[in-house]
Amino acid sequence: MTGKATSKPKISVSIIGAGGNSSLVSLLLSRHGIKEIRIVDGDNIEKSNLERQTLFGISHIGLNKAEVMKNIVQSQGILNKITAFHEYLDSVNYESILTGTDLIIDCTDSILTRNLINEISVKMDIPWIMTSSMEKFLEFKLIVPGKTACLNCLTENQNLIPINCSYDNVEFYIPSLGSIMAVSLVSNYYENSKLEDCIYFMNMDDYSITKIKTGLRESCSVCAQKVFPEITSKRIIGRSPY
Repeated sequence: MTGKATSKPKISVSIIGAGGNSSLVSLLLSRHGIKEIRIVDGDNIEKSNLERQTLFGISHIGLNKAEVMKNIVQSQGILNKITAFHEYLDSVNYESILTGTDLIIDCTDSILTRNLINEISVKMDIPWIMTSSMEKFLEFKLIVPGKTACLNCLTENQNLIPINCSYDNVEFYIPSLGSIMAVSLVSNYYENSKLEDCIYFMNMDDYSITKIKTGLRESCSVCAQKVFPEITSKRIIGRSPY
């Protein structure tokens, strides 16, 4: 028995954050017919990162995460077009980094950066995948402007508060699991045209998955009213809010 053949997505993907989640994301996508990968991170590798970031070793300590990840993925000889950006995505540089990309994958550890990515997604009409983890918990969601709830639809007026990453407490295997979930969303959406407006929570204490139905809010200040406070105020510059 053979499965239904699907075409691989010839898309450009921007991975924001070269941490634990992005290690497997970058490797898996590079083997899946992706046209281009951009890796964005201004951070350098530290010894404390090594437990969760499976691509890095002792010899990489002190080097830029995005550049090391690019070199490792490129060394596989499968994907030719891969670019590293030695900077944090912020409210000033986002257009120069993301123009021409088809999908953003959030692999950051900051709710502020996620809010910024959400505004960029709506403003530039680019789908994005949110992944977040804490302790033994993981959540993930595909957000498509105009078709699904945006992040602000969930958080404004405290309708639903997503997990805010805490890498000090996250179990070492959770980011890799998040990578697989993110890539599964890419495959289902671009290859099988499958889109569910849901947010998924995984609890690895009892191996349960909870799917919560979400939906566009007509009163959402971001996706309905097109108000972009993180972009227009230029509050996020580099890694820190100003």
